[in-house]
Amino acid sequence: MKLALALLLVVATPALADKPVQLARMHFKQAKAAMDIGAYAKAADEYKAAYDLDPRPETLFNIGQAYRLADQRAEAIAYYEKYLEAQPNGVGAREAMKYVAELAKQIEDDKRRAAEETPATTTPPPSPPPAVASSQPTLLAYEIREVGGSRQLRLAGLTMAGLGVVAIGVGVKFGLDAYSDAYDLTHHSGAWTNTQLREAANGPTADRNMIISYVVGGACVAAGAVMYWRGRSHLEPIVTTQRAGVALAGRF
Repeated sequence: MKLALALLLVVATPALADKPVQLARMHFKQAKAAMDIGAYAKAADEYKAAYDLDPRPETLFNIGQAYRLADQRAEAIAYYEKYLEAQPNGVGAREAMKYVAELAKQIEDDKRRAAEETPATTTPPPSPPPAVASSQPTLLAYEIREVGGSRQLRLAGLTMAGLGVVAIGVGVKFGLDAYSDAYDLTHHSGAWTNTQLREAANGPTADRNMIISYVVGGACVAAGAVMYWRGRSHLEPIVTTQRAGVALAGRF
């Protein structure tokens, strides 16, 4: 029975293992949608949630992109640098290095301008620049595709495993019968009746049937696990580049 439960756990474990990846994919899609409408801070949060569930370097690049467009320069630099540390020669490495340099320069320029300003200045501050359409930012996407899989083979595997569990249960019944007969005969005193003689003859048969049931049941459960595994699709990450939708951007 322990063998059956262990093999059934083998069948169930892959589905549980995929759940974080599926949740990460959901956050990734929500982040892409937020980027498309210009909700960059929200996109950064969704990308970070995806990364927590399925830590892939490409997501670090996207977090940096979202923070850059949200005008959170220090955060953007931090995530670009994390991406470069993980993938120094990755698809977005050149772009990440360019933005790190640009953002660092902008931060230094802002500090210098702030230091040069005097409190006595009465000149009104310049009006904010009009919002302009930003260019579409590059995003790195690990598109998770389902590869392979056969529903019929998975169902056949579950059926085979179920039959194996039943066979093991039958083996347990034979074992209990054999144990009961052996107990009765061991503790018997006096002359043997015909019924007791039949029980003595049936004991080895029950033992043999128990062993056969265990072997057949274990083999069926193992075969069912293999069939389910071979029929199960798996998620395969494919790194690609994408463009977010155009949104109005500007500093106010």
